[in-house]
Amino acid sequence: MGTNTEYSDFFVILDKSRQWADTLYTLINDKLISDSPRIRLSAPLCYLSVRHFSAVVLLCEHDLYGPAFALLRAQFESYIRSAWLYHSATGIQLHNIVTGKKNFPDINTMLKSLKNTDEGEFANLDKAKDIIWKTMNDFTHGGINQIFMHSRDRAIEQNITQTHTYGLLKNSSTLGLMAGVLMMTMANNITIGENLMKSFKSIFTEI
Repeated sequence: MGTNTEYSDFFVILDKSRQWADTLYTLINDKLISDSPRIRLSAPLCYLSVRHFSAVVLLCEHDLYGPAFALLRAQFESYIRSAWLYHSATGIQLHNIVTGKKNFPDINTMLKSLKNTDEGEFANLDKAKDIIWKTMNDFTHGGINQIFMHSRDRAIEQNITQTHTYGLLKNSSTLGLMAGVLMMTMANNITIGENLMKSFKSIFTEI
């Protein structure tokens, strides 16, 4: 399962991720948003992305690593869809999604639209997606990575290094921050958005 150093690092990141999940939820929960159709559509997906993060932490706490890895793509997509609805979707696109006439654009189209906005945080998301997309799909859809993670020699059992789980928790925690800050932007609550960033840096210092 890994070296003593791997175990130590894993339990540190797991504890910090748990702290961050609790802090994030406490700060954003029950905050009021405007009644505009755009925000009424986009904010729930931000919230869903945050809750996916909470679920990743909970699953890791119970040694359910396969399902935890499978959730990372859902967390990522919820955030991207929320950001696209808020920053990029046209009125017609919003109407078509609400009425069921059309579904969301594909992930690359949404990322391209976000990159063309003036929001700096989306500038490199397309590159990040290109690096991790194939792996996220594999974990979500039961690909070869999930097969290797659940077999050892001839035994069907969990087989995962804590190094891999460390990376999952770091990525999921960061996505949680991004979704939380975006949701507070929608709520026009800059103070809480700033508090989220301060809390994240404080919790994950030296990690």
